[in-house]
Amino acid sequence: MLKNIEKRIYLPWMVNKIYKNLNHKDIDKYDYLIYAHAFTDGQLLYGYDGFVTMYDWLCFTIDFLLKRNKKIIIKAHPNFNKYYRHPRSSWEVELFSKVKKKFNHENSALFISDPIKNYEILNLINKKTILITHHGTPVLEGSFSNFKVICSNKTYWSDEYKICNYWSNIDQYKKILKKDYNNLKFGNQNHLYQLGKKLFLSDFNEFSKNYYLKKYAKFYGMSWIKIMVKNKLLPSFNRKDRRHLALVAQLEKCIENI
Repeated sequence: MLKNIEKRIYLPWMVNKIYKNLNHKDIDKYDYLIYAHAFTDGQLLYGYDGFVTMYDWLCFTIDFLLKRNKKIIIKAHPNFNKYYRHPRSSWEVELFSKVKKKFNHENSALFISDPIKNYEILNLINKKTILITHHGTPVLEGSFSNFKVICSNKTYWSDEYKICNYWSNIDQYKKILKKDYNNLKFGNQNHLYQLGKKLFLSDFNEFSKNYYLKKYAKFYGMSWIKIMVKNKLLPSFNRKDRRHLALVAQLEKCIENI
């Protein structure tokens, strides 16, 4: 039974998600779709590009585009709603509400707070809507769906994969936000397929037996999903404990650079 659950629920943090349908007129009249990121998790995980927090990045992006008289959609991160039970969720909701209140007077800004499946939004918006994410998977989904995407190069894959329009500091970001649609590039589809193969078909991702959390799971005799949810760590690492050393050796073999 547990194995069937693990196959079906491969993203544990989404288990309590209740999706809604998007019902908004003129959704195809917007220039940009911005994907908000978690405000409380891994802010500088992939490096520094001029923004210390995703809250700062989001507010900067909204403000910059509105001053250029652009119509924008801001999509909440899946954590930003009451349907998720993680303790951090209330903080995420509070901060996102703060952003909404800050720009609530702007008629050109549409906030989507409810959990909406991304492919539904991509099917409704104009094909010339420009997607903006700081470091998220909308790059993959957007490029695959033939949208032009803007993204920081501080993400979990190398910017050698030319799948979007990258920036690495605030000055570059301003320049790229000023570009018209025709001056931005589509993602390289060959690079996208190469990256997709690395992410989804490698021997080290969530679907493979070599996924590092599955090594942890075997060590603890638990489900890897439970370990992820509870953030269980190896207690009191002991260099003299052969079991600990063996686990570390296994984990070292589960690391792949992309």
